[in-house]
Amino acid sequence: MSPTVYEDLHLDFKENRSLQTIKIKQFEDQYRQIRIFLCDNGLPVTFSGTETATINASVNGVVTTYDAECFVENDYIDVPLYATLTTLAGKERCEIKITNPQWRVIYTATFILDVEPSVATSESAAVLKTTELASVLADHESRIAKLEASSGGLGVLSTSAVGANMATSSFVLGTAEIPWET
Repeated sequence: MSPTVYEDLHLDFKENRSLQTIKIKQFEDQYRQIRIFLCDNGLPVTFSGTETATINASVNGVVTTYDAECFVENDYIDVPLYATLTTLAGKERCEIKITNPQWRVIYTATFILDVEPSVATSESAAVLKTTELASVLADHESRIAKLEASSGGLGVLSTSAVGANMATSSFVLGTAEIPWET
């Protein structure tokens, strides 16, 4: 088991109100957590232990995380990187809500989680599509060989002719339709 890697984020309610950004790779949610240290005009905010915190997040208006639990420690908010936070690539606007025991919002902190697309995911999809295509072509070539053997001299079928008809379950040979065997 790998140790947890923490990304510390310092947010001040009065000073620099621009959104801070944390960069992360897509699907990089295991063993990563964000610690948010809050300040109010340069002074650290401490918590009594009765507060609760949740995170909401969205990418391009698509909500990815809604009221997921965060953990309030004495002087910071511990934000687990849930899988929902790292699934969609893009600049994800994250909002932490800290509430008191009466569920009144006492602090809200916002930051950007910049989720960079994973290269492995794109390559895996391409390899999968290539493997699927090779399997389909091998299946069609096998069927063509069977049809050529049983055609009784009606002509030779080419792989290119089949390629144009791969989406259908049958193709036309001359004027007779020959269904694929299943």
